[in-house]
Amino acid sequence: MSKLLDEAVYGSGAKTPLVQLQVVAPLPEPMPMLELEMALLQKFSLREARVVEAGRAEWAYPAVGMAAAQLLLDWLQEAERFALGLGGGRALRAFMESLNLPHALARLPRLRQLELWALYRRPARKSHWGSGINDILDAVAMRCHQFGDQRVQCRPFEGAATATRLDALFASIGHFDEQDQQVLREAGVNPNALQGVVGTLLSQPFDAKGQPIGERINEQIGVLSLKAMRRLVARGVPVVGLVAIPQRAHPTVVACRNGLVNCLVVERRVAEAMLAESDG
Repeated sequence: MSKLLDEAVYGSGAKTPLVQLQVVAPLPEPMPMLELEMALLQKFSLREARVVEAGRAEWAYPAVGMAAAQLLLDWLQEAERFALGLGGGRALRAFMESLNLPHALARLPRLRQLELWALYRRPARKSHWGSGINDILDAVAMRCHQFGDQRVQCRPFEGAATATRLDALFASIGHFDEQDQQVLREAGVNPNALQGVVGTLLSQPFDAKGQPIGERINEQIGVLSLKAMRRLVARGVPVVGLVAIPQRAHPTVVACRNGLVNCLVVERRVAEAMLAESDG
């Protein structure tokens, strides 16, 4: 018995138990996070749902990133080869930091190759936000090779053909925030001219029916199209939406209902807001 458990049962320095422990095995009460996960799976017909409790707002991104990393590791346990598409943003950065590939690979002896595919074209200049996927993949490749592991291959975006190579895709669902608008401005698109935007995936704005807004925006900003993502979902490929803040609950509902994602990793407040909206 551990020291902490000793003190909990006997007290510090006590010679007789403070409480009598009984060996019983009652059925546990359902966990709140599990209940939320089951509700999301049923309401939105998802393949997978992970809900995390961050506790404090500033912990939301690390908590979602850690849960997303665990989801991927679960999938990789039995895989020999795996190709993963990655979007950008704070949630994806937290995901890659939590994954800590140089150490995770030591727990995956069966894995012979892990391909990490960028879903964005490399920009002409460095991202203002420090979370561009190409920057992240550069760091991942450098760390893995520094540790002498050659199983990880980081691949640049190759347009629509990228989707045909993927076993799974992880991307943040947005609410058309300043980061998305900045990406559009740099590509020559006026965000103020886009009407009816509900949310974004890979910085592409979509409407209340999950349809892309704007003419060929994916080509202008150089990202995998929403059409390609919808095809992946239709084929049963896991397309995972990462959502850490409740302001993005509505676009997440739209993305789920319209076949843009089929898996979720979300913070508790996001799950609750999504379910409240679907019940309304």
